[in-house]
Amino acid sequence: MENKLENIVYSKNVIEFLTVATDYCSFMDKLNEYDRKGFIDRSLKVLPLLYIKAILLPTFTNIDSLEIEKFVTQEEWQYVNNKVAALMNNINNYTEITDPLNYNTDESGLSAISENFADIYQDMKDFISLYQIGTFEIMRDAIFECKTNFEDYWGLSLVNVLKALHFIRYKKGFDNYKPGSSQSNISDSWFIK
Repeated sequence: MENKLENIVYSKNVIEFLTVATDYCSFMDKLNEYDRKGFIDRSLKVLPLLYIKAILLPTFTNIDSLEIEKFVTQEEWQYVNNKVAALMNNINNYTEITDPLNYNTDESGLSAISENFADIYQDMKDFISLYQIGTFEIMRDAIFECKTNFEDYWGLSLVNVLKALHFIRYKKGFDNYKPGSSQSNISDSWFIK
């Protein structure tokens, strides 16, 4: 059993996810080095990789995991939240639709790019920290929790923030966008005659 577990926790897909998660956390730890444009450009590269690699994590059924230790402190979460909020400044908030298949304006709400980044950071940093402990059972539990949280929480946050950043980057421009403004740097007509 241990050999099979070892094959899973050190599998190519898990190690690649660990690599991208580590890159994401390193990016969040060095937010002081970025301006808004650099932050958005870097985010648009790392977020899709994180999503793809999370999808490829193995799925476990019927695991008897104990309470999984948490490593990210409130101060660390707040650091990421504050730094991203400062970078995004007046464009930190966006409208989030909770169920895109059953659109109801009552179910949409305001979300913050900074909170999404901090929430993703928390899951990635906890995953990395658990993996560094190095016991097979803890690594398996880390994979299980990260995959479950991806499916239930941070996967949707990632997709939502990616959409908001894509819109800012390619539709409105980095510094010209003002919430509620109808002006755009590019034509709203995509059809070329």
